[in-house]
Amino acid sequence: MKLRSKAAVVCTAVIAAATLAVAVTHAAESKTNSAPINGQLAWDPCPLEDPCTPGKVVIANPDGTGKRTLHMPWQSNHPVWSPDGNRLLVTAIRPNLPDRPATMKPDGSGLTLLDSGHPDLNLDCYSWSPDGTRLLCVGIGGDQETLNGIYTIRASDGGDLTRLTTSPSGYYDAAPEYSPDGTRFAFDRATGGDNGTASLFVENADGTGLHQITGYTIPTAEGYEGLAWSPDGTQIVFNDASSLDTIHPDGTAQRELLHGQDGCPCFFSPTWSPDGTRIAYADNPNLTTSDIYTANADGTHRVQITNTVGVGEGWPSWGTHQLASKCTAAEKARRARAVSTYKRQMAAARRAYFRTHHGVKARAAFVKEQHAKLKRLERRAAACTDRSLSTFGQGSPGWNQLEPWMQNAILNGPAYDSAG
Repeated sequence: MKLRSKAAVVCTAVIAAATLAVAVTHAAESKTNSAPINGQLAWDPCPLEDPCTPGKVVIANPDGTGKRTLHMPWQSNHPVWSPDGNRLLVTAIRPNLPDRPATMKPDGSGLTLLDSGHPDLNLDCYSWSPDGTRLLCVGIGGDQETLNGIYTIRASDGGDLTRLTTSPSGYYDAAPEYSPDGTRFAFDRATGGDNGTASLFVENADGTGLHQITGYTIPTAEGYEGLAWSPDGTQIVFNDASSLDTIHPDGTAQRELLHGQDGCPCFFSPTWSPDGTRIAYADNPNLTTSDIYTANADGTHRVQITNTVGVGEGWPSWGTHQLASKCTAAEKARRARAVSTYKRQMAAARRAYFRTHHGVKARAAFVKEQHAKLKRLERRAAACTDRSLSTFGQGSPGWNQLEPWMQNAILNGPAYDSAG
């Protein structure tokens, strides 16, 4: 009896351990499967001080491929992806009418203007709540300074206008963003004037518990304010006087990620990738034009995404919307033609080589080398992520990095390239 009891206890323990192991495995798999996907970037292709007319939003993969431009019927600025990646938030800037938020689908359809119903309040919205039901906005009252502050509205129709902050006289609040869990938000409180400074504040989502976490060192000229919570909620990235920094929401552990020229607010409007491993931001090194960059979350491995002369691009938003196909049908056809052309070259080169080389080993080595080159070209042609082959032709990105035999295959058709 005692032996059976003991065995039963052991058996029960084994089953419990096995059950726990299965549960842990399932939890790990669930966590892995629910990991955020780094989808497309959206950004404003025009400087805030001179918005595009009509407005534009650019959408692209994080490496700059698959770029599309969406057009608005009015001026607009700083697009923001919804948490599910199915909609974009923009601000509609209309002549003789108050600024209003608007949302649309990633293809530009379904454009919906959200009206709060307050005729004297301009609303410029910067952030979705984590569940996608509300928007966090800056309210500017124009001549009615007492209206200035942070507000929240319903994302569906712009209703239920709720005030969260009141800007002190001579100040204005800007660039608010919800924390990942939706319990708090961060924002800049700036001094008035065209070249003032701002400080970073954090407050509860119901408008209580306001506290300041930085000094008044953040530049505000020409819309340089900008901040973003890390997806895990432990850090806020923001642009300081001449650097891009992170800080804990309680104001501790401020750390410089990127350092620009002294006195230059070179880095601005940062955003995190959905998985928290990278950031995207605008870089304006000469205070005239800016481009979009990405970097690791610690500031290393910077990658330039845009290089548009004479345009101030900014306010990137990194969402979960699925990546665009890297190759259009036309580009796939061009790549296929290049491979076919090289196959003809390869056959002509082989015949010419065999006419003068009769040794079996020499011929085998030549054919082996040809096949290796062909496989390499086939892989590069099929891999649409290969930007050096994103457009066939001289002057395309990466043209000088292509091997001569690849350039010849693209330019000269079936003509034999003696260089192999």
